[in-house]
Amino acid sequence: MTGGYSDTNEVILYSTDWCGYCKKARKLFNDNDIKFQEFDIEKSFDAKKRYDKVGGSGIPLIFVNGARVNGFNESKILKLLH
Repeated sequence: MTGGYSDTNEVILYSTDWCGYCKKARKLFNDNDIKFQEFDIEKSFDAKKRYDKVGGSGIPLIFVNGARVNGFNESKILKLLH
């Protein structure tokens, strides 16, 4: 099912494997055919560096078209995608 979200959205997810809310974010994006870049901050030094550079202090940390979403907030994420 497609949510009618534009392919021009830039979605970035900073995550870890074990994070339940990260899994929810992945599922939301995949279920709605939303393309996203994922950076696992525990598996990649570069991902951790990027996370630190944007002042990351919790996961998931999501950016939708440059807007920051701390944690998993489905309604806020979907609103930013329109």
